Amino acid sequence: KFLPLLITLLLPGLALANPFDAFGVGPRVKALGGAGTAAATDSTANYYNPASLTKVSGLRLDLGYTYIQPELSMNDGNLGVDRVSGIYAGVTLPKQISDQTLAVSLSFFMPDDRLTRIRSLPQRQPRFTLFDNRPQRIVIITSAAWEPLPGLSVGAGLTYLTNTRGTVNINGTFSLNPEENTLFGGIDVAFESVRYPTASIHWDINRNFSLGFTFRDSFELDLDLTVDANAEVVGNTINLVLSSLNTNLFSPRQVSFGIQYQEDTWLVTADLTWQQWSKFKATASIISID
Repeated sequence: KFLPLLITLLLPGLALANPFDAFGVGPRVKALGGAGTAAATDSTANYYNPASLTKVSGLRLDLGYTYIQPELSMNDGNLGVDRVSGIYAGVTLPKQISDQTLAVSLSFFMPDDRLTRIRSLPQRQPRFTLFDNRPQRIVIITSAAWEPLPGLSVGAGLTYLTNTRGTVNINGTFSLNPEENTLFGGIDVAFESVRYPTASIHWDINRNFSLGFTFRDSFELDLDLTVDANAEVVGNTINLVLSSLNTNLFSPRQVSFGIQYQEDTWLVTADLTWQQWSKFKATASIISID
């Protein structure tokens, strides 16, 4: 028997916002260069094209481990981009009803060294929007698909991530005598759920050709930190408020079109993606002194 030969034609995508955006999902589509809009055939369709879930035959469980160590250097110096590693799991349940197919699926990525990470950098320090703390987080995706006509499926899903807001409170007295200085501090942090939708179509034109179309809405996770300092300095009360609003994670609105051709041991797949990066916002800081 001939070994399967996979030939991938692709337009490489940029690294975006979470582990799935940055490095792909599942070994099969990663081997296809991320061109999975028309080619995903397991629980990874949750991300690439939820409508393709109707192509899964029977209950399917997927489990894997990801370890990726990016290397990024500038002026011959390693910039120390963190590794991305963790467990991927997915379950898909299709159901045949008459001549139609329904399918539901759940998948998630769990980092093995942290649940999530937030980090606010000074404005003068270089930051890397496509890496840094973006892939360092839990990602959960739920999807459903329906095949109303033979070969034509529609699907939709929701992706869940976590947003962060917090306040640092500092109170005390400051004197010229160091022994009389007293400062008290506290941190109040809240984690909020953020969701964004995905909608898609998968069409098997014939035995060889398949088309896929996926829309992912934009989303952003803000790191909203406020430092509220109150101190009595030589008999005078000073109030300092510092507010910093960072775009901790951003994913642009994107539309992907994919095509797949399969003939015996040949598989050719290609993706074309439009991304609305013009909506990315810069960091903002506000300082108030009373």
